Amino acid sequence: MRRWFAEWSLAGLFALAKGAVADSEGSQALLSCNYEDGSFRTFRSPAFPSHSIRIKEQNDEVCDAGSKQYTGWLEFQGKHIFFWYFDSLNDPLTDPLTLWLTGGPGVSSLVGLMLELGPCRIKTGGNHTERNPYSWTRHSSMIFVDQPVGTGLSYVDSHPDIPTTSKIAAGDMYIFLQIFMTEVFPERRQTPFHIAGESYAGHYIPTLSREILRQNQVFERPEIPLQSILIGNGYVSPLDTLYGYYETLCTTKPGVDEPVFNQTRCHIISENLPRCISIYEVCYRYPDEVLCKATDAVCGVIKELYHNESHAGGRDPFDITRTCEVDHLCFSQTLEIQKYINKPSIWAALGVPEAVRNFSIESTEVASAFGTTTDLYSNVMNEIKYTLEHGVDVLIYNGNLDLACNTAGNLRWAEALRWNGQAPFTSEDLKPWYSNVGGSKVKAGSFKEVFVSVPNAVSGKQRFAFDMGSKKESVDISVCQSSREPTNDERAEALEPQIYTQETQLEIGDDTDDDVVSPEVRASVPADDEDIPVNTFRAWFLGIVGTVILTALNQFFQLHSPPLFLSAYLAILVTFPCGRLMEAVLPERKWKILGWTFTTNPGRFNQKEHCIVAIMASLVTAFDNGSLATDVYVAFEKFLHIPISLGYRFMFLLTTQALSFGIAGLFHKFLVEPAACVWPGVLPTCSMLYTMHQRNKQNEEANGWKISRMKLFTVVILCGAVYQLLPGFLFTGLTTFAWITWIVPNNVTVNQVFGAVSGMDLLPMTLDWNQITGYLGSPLLVPTWALTNVFCGSMFFLWIVSPTLHWSNVWQGMYMPFSSSKTFDNTVHTALYHRREIWYGLLASIGKSSVEEKPDIHTRLMKKYKQVPLWWYGCTFLAIFSISVVFLYVYDTGLPWYGLILAIALHVILLLPTGIMMAYCNIKLSTAVISALVAGYIWPGRMMNNVVFKVFTLVSSAQGLGYISVMKLAHYMKIPPRVTFAAQCTGIIVSWLTQTAVNVWAMGNVEDICTPEASNSFLCPLAAGYATNATFWGLIGPKRLFSEGSMYRSMLWFFLIGAASPIVLYLLDRRFPRAMLRKIHLPAIFASTASIPPATAANYMAWGIVGLYFNGHLKRRYRRWWMKYNYILSAGLDAALAVGNFLIFFCLAYPGVQLKWFGNEITSRTADGMGVPLRMVERGRTFGPRTWN
Repeated sequence: MRRWFAEWSLAGLFALAKGAVADSEGSQALLSCNYEDGSFRTFRSPAFPSHSIRIKEQNDEVCDAGSKQYTGWLEFQGKHIFFWYFDSLNDPLTDPLTLWLTGGPGVSSLVGLMLELGPCRIKTGGNHTERNPYSWTRHSSMIFVDQPVGTGLSYVDSHPDIPTTSKIAAGDMYIFLQIFMTEVFPERRQTPFHIAGESYAGHYIPTLSREILRQNQVFERPEIPLQSILIGNGYVSPLDTLYGYYETLCTTKPGVDEPVFNQTRCHIISENLPRCISIYEVCYRYPDEVLCKATDAVCGVIKELYHNESHAGGRDPFDITRTCEVDHLCFSQTLEIQKYINKPSIWAALGVPEAVRNFSIESTEVASAFGTTTDLYSNVMNEIKYTLEHGVDVLIYNGNLDLACNTAGNLRWAEALRWNGQAPFTSEDLKPWYSNVGGSKVKAGSFKEVFVSVPNAVSGKQRFAFDMGSKKESVDISVCQSSREPTNDERAEALEPQIYTQETQLEIGDDTDDDVVSPEVRASVPADDEDIPVNTFRAWFLGIVGTVILTALNQFFQLHSPPLFLSAYLAILVTFPCGRLMEAVLPERKWKILGWTFTTNPGRFNQKEHCIVAIMASLVTAFDNGSLATDVYVAFEKFLHIPISLGYRFMFLLTTQALSFGIAGLFHKFLVEPAACVWPGVLPTCSMLYTMHQRNKQNEEANGWKISRMKLFTVVILCGAVYQLLPGFLFTGLTTFAWITWIVPNNVTVNQVFGAVSGMDLLPMTLDWNQITGYLGSPLLVPTWALTNVFCGSMFFLWIVSPTLHWSNVWQGMYMPFSSSKTFDNTVHTALYHRREIWYGLLASIGKSSVEEKPDIHTRLMKKYKQVPLWWYGCTFLAIFSISVVFLYVYDTGLPWYGLILAIALHVILLLPTGIMMAYCNIKLSTAVISALVAGYIWPGRMMNNVVFKVFTLVSSAQGLGYISVMKLAHYMKIPPRVTFAAQCTGIIVSWLTQTAVNVWAMGNVEDICTPEASNSFLCPLAAGYATNATFWGLIGPKRLFSEGSMYRSMLWFFLIGAASPIVLYLLDRRFPRAMLRKIHLPAIFASTASIPPATAANYMAWGIVGLYFNGHLKRRYRRWWMKYNYILSAGLDAALAVGNFLIFFCLAYPGVQLKWFGNEITSRTADGMGVPLRMVERGRTFGPRTWN
């Protein structure tokens, strides 16, 4: 039986664990207070303000243990988890601590306490307990917990609160252990900790161990010193357990004289088993509830052959050689335990509240709750693999006579487990390990598996197990991973029977963690902590105030020359000390407004609250150059002298910025949930929030670096902000650093070859982070394949194609500064290479997918929160669309209703391919040119139509990507989707009202604004640029540029080239699959010059070199350094740039401080800086065609 081997195995493990901590210094009382009056004492933890432990001391009258014992409940949010703790009989300060979990789901851990391995056992009749001489407390302190909540003496205030999965139960248990070890018994943090259990604990234990290890890595809480997990006859893999029915019932391998089943029944099992295994494999691959429950119908034939006869007097599923004494759990002692706990005297001693009306050894409510999910049908092999690869010992032990969780099935999944030791584990022969217990044991590194044939008497098991635990030399070899051969004396002690061992070496694995899909995400995204509050007064206050201030500053200084744009990083930085201040000074008083109860101070200011601020701030800066709509109507009013009313301003800004929000939400399935959609651009924000709120004090060395992430982040911001003064004010020549042109400033050819302003910049150099990131974003975020494609593409176009065209005087290029075309494709490539993901996403979005890929860990974690229904986004879109139509007809925009529909259609068509580019490699593809071309051809010569159409298309595309990236940020940070929806809606409304108010105020209060005489340089440069742009595209139009016979007619062939190239490459890739053609990414190559001009080679080459160094060289050679520092370094550099520019603008530029010297003027004095062409037009002459008609 499984109980026996648990006792034997753990006893030996304790013997060595004790020795590991025997040198711990000092001695202290285990509990600071004795409870002679029998009252409870409550312990709380600042890390979990909504949780508490209520505990009281018991005596031997309740459980004859011989050591101190305590009972109590973990209480939180209407849930109450019961536990019973016992000191070790040996030395509680140095002996390990073991948590025992019983399975079910829903069976009380008091079965383990009073029937199997606890310090007291139930006496016949169920009226008293007696000392258990073979208790595990001889070697370890023990905790027995009734979990999940609803089991045994644990209870909930309402049944819907009963956990439905092992993951939920593990979250509750982690918090219990944290408070137990930190507040109740703090000295337990210094002793080894083990988790043991049986049956369905085969699900509980690996899930809990993974939760502990994950939490140990990411949070600033005391680590739980988990050293091993022990699973006895565990329910790990339902498929393999069912597979083992045949061997257990139809052969003599379990150690029986003849098979339990006859040939007829065995034939039924063998005939139905392949079909059953197949349906289970589908369930494992696609864990859909309906699909998995279909296994009951298919596999029920096999199960019912035995289990229909499992009742009092019938077959025992836990020991195939005996009959059940009682129904359900078969052992009569279970009913005696139930009778004993329900005695009024025991009830009163334990302090059981009235809410627990009756103690039952088995909870049908918990079993039913788990039956509503796929937990009963899933396996936890990934959790065991994760535990192994994080250095925790794993012991799997089995009694061969158990059918419910049989040996054959557990051996099958153990050999199939894909981990670094799988090959040697399955290939080596079993060899004898000498002991006086019969069976077989398999061990590979930290992984151990034991199979033991045992007698049936409970007392015999206990005595035999304890006897083995006392033989330390033998135990060293079996349990504690000793690789030495046993001595002759040890062989003599263990002649009968034998234990077999097999030893291999476990290597800590690669980055094959199921928690994340890529090392980029693993390095940046914190683990979810459901306990910390998110929807708080503090989050909304800081978010709204921060959005108002950031929006107001950006809108006001958008009118300045040069304009200033503050990034979301600045808002995150500023609100962090504000949040901490509110944490320190605000009262904890609870308020109730309109039925909503909240507190102004829910505890520590946390990363999820801070993320709400980041969500709102990110919406303000989603469009690269601020609000395009405000620039456009300022251009209309101030430069084109078209009167604009207040209503026009309000409606134009709202409709252009909010129209894409509803559409973006409809693309959630395509661009947010897939694991491949990494969205590298949001990872620095995740890393920044995680670093600011990290609670884990441990600071592991990374390739020789010991500095913490927070300290590095702080140093980079301070040093970077100070350094920005150099290229930003003191020596602006460092921005481009085309030093060759400084030597020969008047040589036009040299300046065109080496110039960094209007030349080809053959030796690109820059010492300004703003130049590196200004057009393409941070290179530290872009994967190597994208960096390589953009780098090579830009070199090809800048240094091969463009010089050839320029010096050949194609399109009269020699009469102009060095220039480059910018055509690129993305839609055809997306359709060819990502059509399967798009199709599956479409099916999933309408609930029709049966072959959808298994979601990654982040998507699975987000499923526990209430999702945003698609109709919410649909209704939002319809509302803004209606307002847009009203806007077009109430005000003289010139754009007809079908123009709006065309703009929306163009946005929808382009959102998916441009979104995939952003999600995969953080490369933005602008829709400015294509929208201008479409409008110019449809409404030639009609400026208002062109401009309004372009704004609706361009802003919708940019804002749509911004909304989706924010959704991904919330997805990574585990913000409940409905809270994210509310935060985005709030951010849109607040920024809309603020931008309009600031713009209207500035137009009426800044003297001579948008004129050369404007005070403080409020020249409205962006609006002036859009006025010119509107004139060019609206009045001249693309027809005159690209019509038949025009000079630029041939450029239209680039559309065909862009569309055909991916098809050709795709066909070649299919024909030559090993030619590495798939590594060529044409959208990235064609988009590589999309920002030229004004960007030059200095921007692209420096960007590529820095990115390849960090994401190529450092990631490959110094992976630990890269994992720890890369994304926080990127966030720090970007934040430093924001802080530095902010200080330079307000302290120097805005007051008019100037520094005139060679280093700040040399660039503008060169032919490169002045844009001098190779050929000058003679006075009175022109170049190019005489007319554009």
